[in-house]
Amino acid sequence: MPTPALHGIAAGRFRCKVNLNTIRGVKQPRSADEVVKWRDGYAWLAGGTWLFSTPQIATDTLIDLRSLRWPSLAASNTGLDIPATCTIAELYPPARSASASPRTAPR
Repeated sequence: MPTPALHGIAAGRFRCKVNLNTIRGVKQPRSADEVVKWRDGYAWLAGGTWLFSTPQIATDTLIDLRSLRWPSLAASNTGLDIPATCTIAELYPPARSASASPRTAPR
């Protein structure tokens, strides 16, 4: 049986592992004001999907956006704000079973 594809990426196990073996430090700012001087070698770390998808040879420092503690999802006048730190589990929570639902079925 062929492996199902999701947007051109094979689902299931990946055929190669990507290690970020050039990383020498991780910064965890408490506010955006703490990241005042950007330099070559820095990379934003949020969900990590792209960052870990390919070798990052020129990256030596990660700036971890999770330490900013942004809300996962926020409704605004223009729609739904989804920050880079929102996880897939927060965006698509697992479906609850009918027995766990606080609603009662109509009679």
